[in-house]
Amino acid sequence: MWSYVFSLAATDFITGGAQPFRGVWNGSGPIDIFGFTINVNFEGYLDYDYFYYSWGQQFVNGISPYTDAFNRIEIDGTFYNTHYFFPPLYVYMCALGVVLPIDPFGIG
Repeated sequence: MWSYVFSLAATDFITGGAQPFRGVWNGSGPIDIFGFTINVNFEGYLDYDYFYYSWGQQFVNGISPYTDAFNRIEIDGTFYNTHYFFPPLYVYMCALGVVLPIDPFGIG
């Protein structure tokens, strides 16, 4: 089921779909670690560029988190809301991901 939902979200994202920056996949399942079974629910976003990349770019460009300017970004002439709600340290990790020159490990 997870693979099916992921494939749908990935296809929608790659083809541009109705909301090209908002592909989401969900899934759940057990993980066995050292003989223990942990049941987890996964939620992932294919739109890392919509949030994480945007936050990293905004911070690298000198815009402070928790401001109106930080919470909106323009992509191809369209403004998107990118409200930042994580602790301050997380924006540093987003910025680091943007500036990493090692593709595909950096998100920039």
